Amino acid sequence: MARPIPIVYCHFVPWKLPPSRQQYLMESVSRHHPVYFLDMVPHRLGRLEFPRIERLSPNLALIQHPFNLRFRRHANRFPVLSSLIDSGFLRRILQRDGVGEYVYWLAASDFVLYRGMDHRRLVFDCIDPCFTGDYERFDFEEETIARRARVVFCTAAVLLEKMQRFNANCHLLPNAAPAEIYHPSVLQRLSPPDVRRPVVGYMGTLDWRFDADMVMAVARQMPEVTFVLTGRSVPDQVERIAPLRQCPNVVFTGPVDVEQGRAWVAAFDVGLIPFLTGPMGDAINPVKMYMYLAAGKPVVATWIRECRGYEPHVTATQTPADMVAAIRRALQPPLSTRGDERVCIGQQNTWDARADQALAVLQQVGLLSPPRR
Repeated sequence: MARPIPIVYCHFVPWKLPPSRQQYLMESVSRHHPVYFLDMVPHRLGRLEFPRIERLSPNLALIQHPFNLRFRRHANRFPVLSSLIDSGFLRRILQRDGVGEYVYWLAASDFVLYRGMDHRRLVFDCIDPCFTGDYERFDFEEETIARRARVVFCTAAVLLEKMQRFNANCHLLPNAAPAEIYHPSVLQRLSPPDVRRPVVGYMGTLDWRFDADMVMAVARQMPEVTFVLTGRSVPDQVERIAPLRQCPNVVFTGPVDVEQGRAWVAAFDVGLIPFLTGPMGDAINPVKMYMYLAAGKPVVATWIRECRGYEPHVTATQTPADMVAAIRRALQPPLSTRGDERVCIGQQNTWDARADQALAVLQQVGLLSPPRR
């Protein structure tokens, strides 16, 4: 019996970072199919360790190598360096592990990860819009990769509509949540933090997407509610969110690990998604939406496209007054008792379900089949 053609997944994400789409999705894929995850490990200046394979399970292995963000900056200046990722080590280390053909699943519109790779089995995972501000370059690289890919997956409808201009084989593959660890029956075993109820909570990074003005306006109108902001603050956003720290009913937890985050979610009465509205916000499919729903929590969001269509469990709002009204409705018993329905939605949007969908597409187009000789 022929050995399955493995998936080599590449993104500038170290495996040991707090889990995100990259790790969760590939863990689920590996339950049915072999996966090699390119793990960008840090290295000391002037010392490059030889890449090695660390097997986490029979079907999931990390290829650890030192081509991290420092290498990425140099490779952008000297494109020939990026070919080292493939010809310099990837093929050799895979061959030593018995792998010839592989599916190259690229989860970043970045030429550093694109040049030199085998494009015959290229899969492009279009995850986010441009966050850097260099839109012209980003669009050019993204379009080039999308045109060459055999399959393009997109997390949001806006991204799907964009990619369909370049590739006919595009599929919507939204984010999801590890529903099994956020199920209410699991969360109730945790010791929730001591905080004044009711609690409206946000779980995520406080970065450029975070609408601090909206949260400030809503918090001031609801002094009886505690607003908990769980996650790290990006340094360049500290000044913008500083006024929020003066609100007596706003709590900043700082960075938390997965277990601490789950304890905070258990304490939330309402889950909050306060992203800035507009084309950028519309292109983001929030992982936290599925996480809140899996925990049985009602969700209130700003007016971003991916949060519409889940009423009455997710309410997208346009103004602070709308958000205040939506939070008050979510805190009322007739709606707060619909937790089972929200948990059901969370169970339908798991990483296992996304992995099944992705593997079905790759099988359909023949990417997982051995080549004909």
